[in-house]
Amino acid sequence: MGIIGIAQERPGSPVASFECGKHTITRKFRVLTTSVLDGPMTVANAIGLPRLFTPYQFGGEFHPYCRCRSIDPQRMAPGALEWEVTCVYTTPEQKDGAKEEGGHDSKDSDGGGTGEEKDEQFDNPLAAIPELETHWQTEKVPIYGVQGSGISASVSHGSSLVATTATALFTVGDPVTIYAGKTVLNTTVSAITDGVNITLGTAWTGSTGTATIIDVAFKPLASSAGEIFVPPPMMDRSTLLITMTRNESILSPIPETALLFQDSVNADVFFGFGPGQVKCQSITCQRQNKQLPDGSIFPYLRATYLFHARKTWDIQLLDKGSYYRFRVSTSLPWTKQKFITDDGQPRDGLLDGFGQKLADGAAPVFITVRPYPWLTFAALELPQNFQQVQ
Repeated sequence: MGIIGIAQERPGSPVASFECGKHTITRKFRVLTTSVLDGPMTVANAIGLPRLFTPYQFGGEFHPYCRCRSIDPQRMAPGALEWEVTCVYTTPEQKDGAKEEGGHDSKDSDGGGTGEEKDEQFDNPLAAIPELETHWQTEKVPIYGVQGSGISASVSHGSSLVATTATALFTVGDPVTIYAGKTVLNTTVSAITDGVNITLGTAWTGSTGTATIIDVAFKPLASSAGEIFVPPPMMDRSTLLITMTRNESILSPIPETALLFQDSVNADVFFGFGPGQVKCQSITCQRQNKQLPDGSIFPYLRATYLFHARKTWDIQLLDKGSYYRFRVSTSLPWTKQKFITDDGQPRDGLLDGFGQKLADGAAPVFITVRPYPWLTFAALELPQNFQQVQ
């Protein structure tokens, strides 16, 4: 038994009714189960449905005091696997001239029923307000000559001497690409003249001025004499961590949710970050119990959602190789041609994104690799900012 996929919002949902002192918003969802033995308790905990007491949020809308107070699962027909779930959000009940339990005003300054509620007013642990925090995690990583990185350089027309402050990234024999505007030169490093200049195997044919060097070799940093630094120099790499913790029903399918979202990246805007910037690192839970005033035990799950945020989780790879595809005419088959240096030695060369040799004057091509699946994080019904956990 279990839930298939994620709850889907019905067309036309949500709808709302706004009265003086009371706001009501209704959302309807479609949930498809795997067995007729799946009942309303299982359906009510489907991924994508709001949790009880969570504030209303839909698209760019957010109402901090209009909270989900009822979840009503109804089977579409006897024996059907399809269910319709109605979730109703309302503001707190208005109590004129009084304070709600816990000493909090039931009305705001304009008399509307939007008084702030506190989780300590309730015996139900599922009504507890989620916790949210961010912090940074820093690790030490070796510094390498980064494949495909752009290194600024000064070049002169007709000269093979290139001035750059990054000479430590190069060693003699390295295949490199230099480009400025529409001029591209694929060559090798023939000498490292001193700490600020390298000599190319081919003279620069473009205009005098500033150019960009791409070191197509990925290697550790070395001294000006080519000796690799041991141990390698290190740098800090920091990652933003976002931790969200909330109480959920004992029937909440957290293990299934964790398996679905583990190592996935957001396909929608999440916590203010654009698509592709947040990765779900882990979803974990722990069973906890609360003793109610009548002596009964209320079991629930304490769920923790951990996310890592970066500028992008895609990988950019310089399109290069030791050979390229070539054919004399369209009537002949493709053949493999090796890239060679001026003296006939094999080398790496740049490709055009289609396996052919990059044309002179064309900018280098980078291949985007997407190693993680993209999912819609809105289905998790998590807070999108610190205001939503008040």
